[in-house]
Amino acid sequence: MALLSKCEKIDSRRYGIIINIFEDESPIKQEDKIFVKSIDYIKGMEGEKCLFILTNDLAAYLFNDNNTEANKTKNKLYVALTRSLNELSIYILKEVENKYTKKRIQDFFERYL
Repeated sequence: MALLSKCEKIDSRRYGIIINIFEDESPIKQEDKIFVKSIDYIKGMEGEKCLFILTNDLAAYLFNDNNTEANKTKNKLYVALTRSLNELSIYILKEVENKYTKKRIQDFFERYL
């Protein structure tokens, strides 16, 4: 994926589709792996620990900066943020922090802690 992204700009939706095509041939034990799946893929699934990767396209809806297709995307955000049974970690891309500022992001999430 790193090589492909050097040749072409890949949005998060296309990345999710592409990454799910590849077979996993890793020798790492199943329970020690971190799976990266699209929001559409994980609908109806749950896990003890989940990682949500916040990208600019999703951040716009999370922070109410984008009102087009708001219900559809906000429903997807709900799915993504409610899959964890025990622990949810949120990884915020540097591009999101650059666009929305660290303070704004912290203030937003502190309202829910």
